[in-house]
Amino acid sequence: SHRKQVKLELGALLNFFDLADRVGLQLPEDSQSIRERILKYEFDVNSSGPIDSWPPTELLSFMGIVQHYSIPTRLLDWTRDPLTAADFAAKDSSHISRSSVSHIAIWALHTSVFRALEEERYNSAKVRGDLGSEDKIPPGLFRVTAPSNANKKLLAQKALFSLYRHNEAKPDFSEPLEKQIEQIIEYEDGTGSPVVNFTLPASESPRLLYLLAYNGIDASTVDPSYEGVMEAMRERELWDIP
Repeated sequence: SHRKQVKLELGALLNFFDLADRVGLQLPEDSQSIRERILKYEFDVNSSGPIDSWPPTELLSFMGIVQHYSIPTRLLDWTRDPLTAADFAAKDSSHISRSSVSHIAIWALHTSVFRALEEERYNSAKVRGDLGSEDKIPPGLFRVTAPSNANKKLLAQKALFSLYRHNEAKPDFSEPLEKQIEQIIEYEDGTGSPVVNFTLPASESPRLLYLLAYNGIDASTVDPSYEGVMEAMRERELWDIP
């Protein structure tokens, strides 16, 4: 159920928040109002009352940090750099048995989708007189950005996120996201879908990793840390050099 999903997600966020705060790590946009909001949600999901629009805007930057440390949230990762996306696809396939994966893929989403939706929501809220009201956020697709100064991975990966807010009473999981996006916006000039899928045979991943590294993209550039350097070294062992 929607409530159970929110409860699990909130539980992971609370644990991360508590442990990071306990050891003195900087948390994005931390304030007493955010701490109070988290506490309110904890009470709400454990009661039978309605859950406010989830996730609240104040938690989105924090969720962006958490997402990049392998804790699942409902945020969906995107990057402004297609070569970074290709690197993730290629190295992910290198850890999976070739017999189980035939192709790798990246998805491209035209940013006009977000612009059109943001403009529509702004105009509708202006007419209703509830601009900026957290309680009046409608269901739909949202663009989410987070401060990159607190997250080196976010900066290096040129990352941003999408968030699909569901109506609590009638969450719609019947269609994949790309189909829902296609229903949201259609290009008037008939140029096709705003969502495009690019595929490559998985057997070409080693060659792709080499070509990406040749163009300055590898694990050390998308994760500028010692762990990223070690992963880049492991990638070199997989290269298919022409």
